[in-house]
Formats: sequence, C-alpha cells, structure tokens
Amino acid sequence: MLCRIPPCQWPTISGFSHYQGDEDSPVYLLNPLTGDTIDETLFWIPAIGTLIAADSVWGRDLHLWMADLLTRALTESWLATVEFISDLKPLTIVPGHTVSNASFDGSQDFNHTYAYLKFWQEQIESKGPDYFTPTEIFDKFDAAFPGLLTFNSRT
Repeated sequence: MLCRIPPCQWPTISGFSHYQGDEDSPVYLLNPLTGDTIDETLFWIPAIGTLIAADSVWGRDLHLWMADLLTRALTESWLATVEFISDLKPLTIVPGHTVSNASFDGSQDFNHTYAYLKFWQEQIESKGPDYFTPTEIFDKFDAAFPGLLTFNSRT
C-alpha cells in the first residue's frame, strides 16, 4: 500500500512535532510490511533516494532480533520486505537499529540484514523449532557473524 504525504523536514524540538511538506518531493508511507515485527511502516523519499527502513533493516554492527519469528511465514514475509526494498534501489537506507550513523550507504546494512535472515532461514529455522538450544543458536550466529554487538556490549 502506498500512501502519499508531503515530504518532511526534521521537526524542531518543541512541545509538539510536525512535518512541513513540498508537493515536488513527496514522502511515501509504505505499509504494511514486515521486519522484526509485523505491520512495519517504511518512509520512502524517492526525490533523494532515501528509505527510512524502520525495523526491516538493521545496522551491520548488530545481531538482528529474531525472537518474534515464530513461523517460517514470518521469515518469508521479512525477506519479501527486503526484496521489495531492493526493488526500490535506494541510495541511502536509514536502518531501524544501529550503533553508528557514520555511513548509511544503502548497501552494507541492507546486505547484512539479508545475509542474517538467509542464515536464519537456511541454517536454523529449516531444522525445526526444537533442533538447537538457545545457546547453540547464539553460538552459530556468533560464529557466522563475529564481532557484532550484543546485550553485553558497551557503546
């Protein structure tokens, strides 16, 4: 579903926030899509090739939140959202979770999210819900994606 609204400028911090628009540069609300939860809304600004990706794209410095992917259909839905994002061909992707804003180049965070989801789908989810213990799942992710921040990390 595409919903066209006027584009935004970053709101001024005050007692309330609002967007001021320009019809020549619309912001599209893309929903409902899936990320680490269902019913995600992404913001697409085609005039500048920018996607504010909500929880559908995660920063390359983090483990993705997988605990809510209780069915294969939810994983497929998240991957379908990632494929949809790819079809937009964004120049800049602002991930929903990241530690650093040093680079939103549109590919590294996206590629990390895609690789992580495919790893989950092919190496863990495909084995069935009780095949691995939680510790084994963490160890597999840690081996496949070393150096990512966890709840024990300090930023």
